[in-house]
Amino acid sequence: MRKRFATGHLLLGASLLATAAPLTAMAASQSASASSTVTVTVPDVIILDYYSMINLNIAGNSSGELLDNGTLSLNGSISNSTMSGDGLSSVKNSALPALNGSVPTFTASKAWAVRGFSANGKAKVTLGGLSELTKSTSSIQVKNLKALVGTTDASGTEGITLAGVAPTYGDIQMGLDFSKTTLSGDHSGVLTITASTM
Repeated sequence: MRKRFATGHLLLGASLLATAAPLTAMAASQSASASSTVTVTVPDVIILDYYSMINLNIAGNSSGELLDNGTLSLNGSISNSTMSGDGLSSVKNSALPALNGSVPTFTASKAWAVRGFSANGKAKVTLGGLSELTKSTSSIQVKNLKALVGTTDASGTEGITLAGVAPTYGDIQMGLDFSKTTLSGDHSGVLTITASTM
């Protein structure tokens, strides 16, 4: 009995060793992978860069103009340095456009810039509030005020294309009518620049 028991015990131990060997071989690493969609919601953003002061300096002009082919004809009289009658019957164009009745156009290049994001990548820039520049009783009338990017009207229905964080530069164009200007010196007014996403 003792001998049989010892044999059975040895067989049981061998059997346990035989079944333990495959467990060690199956302990390989395991992995799993999946995909996730990452969404960043970017809001409408508009940033306007502008100058707080825009100074337009026009060069002065001093010249002598010929009157009536150089001949002065008087139908009145001159007394005490005051002319009466119609002796100055025709004045030729001055070298300064302001004095010959035209409305010269001036452009301030890169006077503003916009940056930002919009749903269609477009923005609009409008100008307002500036119809005249004044000094006391003297005024310069502002005509055809425009915000331009190249030749594109930035206030138009198509708008202008944003470049994200990079600036899109624009110009300010205006016609200046000097028909009501009587004084030299600074004539001023307030210009409003509005940028909006589309």
